[in-house]
Amino acid sequence: MNSQPRLVAAGYAGVFGLLVLLLLSSSLWLGDSPLHMQFEARLMPPSAEHWLGTDALGRELWARTLAGLALSFGVGLSAALLGTLVALSLASLAMLSPILDALVSLLIDTLLSVPHLILLLLIAFALRGGTQAVIIAVALTHWPKPCPLAQSRATQLAKRPLCGDFERVWQTPRIYCLAPLAAPCAASLLGRRTAAVSPRHFA
Repeated sequence: MNSQPRLVAAGYAGVFGLLVLLLLSSSLWLGDSPLHMQFEARLMPPSAEHWLGTDALGRELWARTLAGLALSFGVGLSAALLGTLVALSLASLAMLSPILDALVSLLIDTLLSVPHLILLLLIAFALRGGTQAVIIAVALTHWPKPCPLAQSRATQLAKRPLCGDFERVWQTPRIYCLAPLAAPCAASLLGRRTAAVSPRHFA
């Protein structure tokens, strides 16, 4: 009885992983379909030949939808992973000394005091736009919220006997205790609206 929920969860996870894999690899099997123009088939309604119809330039809407979804998912996932790395790195740095902890907290408060959208646009503009600029801008503006969670959790983990024994034996800092923080930080970042689509993809 207890194994059934786990099997169901594993099944859902497998289906979700398969969909993500197909989505991320869509550029390989879509080819140039999202950009291929068919002027003789402009503004066609949905049919067996054109599943979602075509736009004003005769491009397949289903292919463009999948391509845009893949790009949006890739940008959001990359930004979430980069933001998680930044949050964990600064939380690790804050554990080294009270001064660094105060500086990291000051940096978090400063970034949270600036309107999020304005800061995101400024960073993307400074990086001259593009998909990479959007990823970096989203990551640099979303890490301040999960970082305090990482700091708090790291403080709790550092007080456990295992961390103390490890430090006495190996004489290393307690940064390794931040390993369990990756999951909550990633969940916090992935739960936010980090997806964005480059306008150039649909030009």
